[in-house]
Amino acid sequence: MNHLISTSLLLLFVVTASCQNLFRIKTVIKPKSTEHTTEIEALQSFMEARCKKLNYRHVSVKHNENAGTISVTTEIDPESEFALERYRSLFKSNSLELWETYRINDPEIKSILPSLPEINGFLHFRNLNPENYQIEVLGLCNDETLLESIVDSFKIKCADLPDLQLLWSLEKEQLYTGEEGYKLYLINTNGQEEAAINDTHITKAEGAVNDYDGMPQVLFDFNEEGTSIWADITRAAAHNNRSIAIVINDRVYAAPRVMSEITGGKCAISGDFTLIQADNIATAIALGRLPFPIEILEEKIFQKGDSDD
Repeated sequence: MNHLISTSLLLLFVVTASCQNLFRIKTVIKPKSTEHTTEIEALQSFMEARCKKLNYRHVSVKHNENAGTISVTTEIDPESEFALERYRSLFKSNSLELWETYRINDPEIKSILPSLPEINGFLHFRNLNPENYQIEVLGLCNDETLLESIVDSFKIKCADLPDLQLLWSLEKEQLYTGEEGYKLYLINTNGQEEAAINDTHITKAEGAVNDYDGMPQVLFDFNEEGTSIWADITRAAAHNNRSIAIVINDRVYAAPRVMSEITGGKCAISGDFTLIQADNIATAIALGRLPFPIEILEEKIFQKGDSDD
């Protein structure tokens, strides 16, 4: 019931705001690389499909043959951060991947730990209370500007373990002991360049409220192939009491422990986010990846009736 009420209120808010202050918004895009310029009509069809996924009804997707560009125009409430973020998601590429994880006590990880350097700004798991620590995490960093350099430093020492990928959490998190920072997760790729489960297996994604605790979450459904793979992965993870990392655009949103095999073809992401943020995450998952990189040439907001030239 809470899910239905919250979702209805969110939709009512968006519809009401849109009716009160409708403007037009136009974005002009083109392929970022010249090697894709011949695929401009395919890009037009792709953007039309994306607009349909977001239920835009008053939308125009036009191909300018002379300029080699695509323009997308629709109605929007420019004062609504939710509406703007949702619209701009049309032009973003989003990858969802579900990865298995290593643990700091796995033999492969234990073998490389002595060679890992001490890095200023990185709180190693050795300095944390193991009773309150997530064993899929190598350590914490509180400074976002250091994240990339820390991973680069560790990669050199992890070259003998090619299945290990180091990925940071999306947001800072606080441990029971009070330490706070981005978590560095130990991802096990099993020798694969792409996760066995990814955004190509998603048929539906939505923001919702957990009926148990009233907290926002993201729910998504798999297609037939994804359902079968997900059942296999969760069966193995549950047997070994392992976690599965839910990764969007190379950042870990959550890494829940799998307690039993999941055969229903569904998954949920819970985290410290609002219902609107959950909807934004669901939108990113539903839209998936762009067919190739694009460049945004212009974004213009204008009143209805005004020329968009």
